[in-house]
Amino acid sequence: MIRRPPRSTQGVSSAASDVYKRQISAYVQTYEAKPESLGYAAIFNMGNAYTHLGRFDDAITCLKKSSEMNQDRTHKKTVKALIKQVKALKKASSR
Repeated sequence: MIRRPPRSTQGVSSAASDVYKRQISAYVQTYEAKPESLGYAAIFNMGNAYTHLGRFDDAITCLKKSSEMNQDRTHKKTVKALIKQVKALKKASSR
């Protein structure tokens, strides 16, 4: 499920946080209006935005969805490596 960003974030500057929130909101609005219009690259980018906001579970969900949408071996390899990094960030943030 694709969700809107929260009102506050930790560890991200206010300006950067606003950019990521606007990106996610735009993706969510597009998804809600016409889900098939979002390609794998948009879902991948949304995963990156969630990562920057510290929403690691949402990031992983988007990255996995992106990988399912694009069966290209290089993309799958990139997504796999990025998911590994996101999981490490999640683990480090929970300490």
